[in-house]
Amino acid sequence: MRGVRITLFDERLALLSSDAGRAEVEDLLAAAKASVTQMLDDHRPVVEALRDALLARNELIGAEILEVIRDAHPARSPNPSA
Repeated sequence: MRGVRITLFDERLALLSSDAGRAEVEDLLAAAKASVTQMLDDHRPVVEALRDALLARNELIGAEILEVIRDAHPARSPNPSA
């Protein structure tokens, strides 16, 4: 006779089948969305520069990506403690 095997899928399904589990997942998703939104806002000039370069060139490869990112960063003042 075979034993019952609980898989990770079963555990996840059980989590989502309860109100508390669904609320926990919703909280995790909301926190992840807020984090990603903040990162995109913090780096908006780079995101927009990459978007514009992709629209203009259709693709960016390796050094081209780095060049767009470098050009999009605002000038940084030298660090006096370095």
